[in-house]
Amino acid sequence: MSDNVVSFFCKLEIYVLRFCLILRIVRWAVDEDQPSPSDIEDNDVAGAIELAEYFRGNALSVLTCISEGKLNELHRTVYVHLTEEFSTADGIRIAERFGMKDHTFKMFLTRNLNTLFSRVRQGWYKKLSCYSANKVTSDEQD
Repeated sequence: MSDNVVSFFCKLEIYVLRFCLILRIVRWAVDEDQPSPSDIEDNDVAGAIELAEYFRGNALSVLTCISEGKLNELHRTVYVHLTEEFSTADGIRIAERFGMKDHTFKMFLTRNLNTLFSRVRQGWYKKLSCYSANKVTSDEQD
């Protein structure tokens, strides 16, 4: 994973604990029948995890958009011509059509895993797109 993704995920673990406390205090403040704020309930933990997942998804969408914007012309061309799901071998064939060596393509995949690509299973990848992550088509961007 990229350093940005790892850094964010590490921080998100701490945020889950904070979200638990915030949810407990909010529930206690609006309902006097709730247990004292010193007791974290199961629903506080579930809500905190749900919030963390929401922020994780949005952070990955933002990182995908940033990563797409930083691609050089060759990488962008290869990325655009890849199918939504592809095997490593198919990706190498597409990359070679545009003059990218197989080792370079594999490094491109590895460096952009979880930002531009996700691993479906061994040897198979799925493109992550700024447009699809935000449910926007490229036509709407024009």
